[in-house]
Amino acid sequence: MDPFDAAWLVIKEMMPAFQDDPNAAEEDMRHYQTMQSMLDTYTPRGNTNPAYIQESSGAKPLPFFGEAYYQHSPFTEAFDFDFQADNARNPADARRFREMAEASRARNAPPAPEVPVEAESDEIDFDELGRFLAEAHRRSVAPLSYRRKVKPLSDFEVQRDLNRLRRFRR
Repeated sequence: MDPFDAAWLVIKEMMPAFQDDPNAAEEDMRHYQTMQSMLDTYTPRGNTNPAYIQESSGAKPLPFFGEAYYQHSPFTEAFDFDFQADNARNPADARRFREMAEASRARNAPPAPEVPVEAESDEIDFDELGRFLAEAHRRSVAPLSYRRKVKPLSDFEVQRDLNRLRRFRR
């Protein structure tokens, strides 16, 4: 260590920078803004985006649909919890919202339909099966108007694009 470095260390001890002063306020610490953003990111309380903040319950994503809509369409509550889980910045919040969505799905599940039991026969109606498969095929094939039309490139266009690529420099 040369004399200049020793003198610099003495000066730093006598007059520390305000960010390094151990008795300074927390707001004046060197990495205060970074620490605050990390604390905000990893505090398990949901999304703190101002668009989502609720006055009464702190930082929490606002429901996408809302309570009035849930009474009209209860199945949307699970979608809303999934939406909040997708936007949660903390894994614990996301997990909690997913669990709430599953509980909502279980609570609002429609009753299972009663299927009348038919007498089983060993005969297969091939005509009905053929009609069923023909209808399935008809629905699966897109009409020509929906198919993507691809215009083939002319030799001139191909040559132009190749020349443009060859001339390209970083």
